[in-house]
Amino acid sequence: MGKSVLTKITDKAIMEKITNILSIIGLTIAGAMIANNVSISTPLQFTVASSTVVIQDLFDQILPKLLSVVAVLSVFKALRKNVSVFKIMLWMMAIAVVCSLIGIL
Repeated sequence: MGKSVLTKITDKAIMEKITNILSIIGLTIAGAMIANNVSISTPLQFTVASSTVVIQDLFDQILPKLLSVVAVLSVFKALRKNVSVFKIMLWMMAIAVVCSLIGIL
């Protein structure tokens, strides 16, 4: 029984299916980790005709943790373009400091 299972697993089509399944599980876990561990919010709000529009509430209605997803995807895109991790970290720090001083983050 063990030998026949091993023979079936080594078949190329079955290995590709297993690889695809594991990739989906890995991406799901990565997405859950982003939602739990990366937290970016903005205190921006605008007053229009005596009603206040809170930008973070608007983003949360579109997609909860939208700013976190955008930040992670930006880092992922930079890594895909072979930008060094050190440069990415410096850019993230600079953007965070500037946005914090301006009052965006």
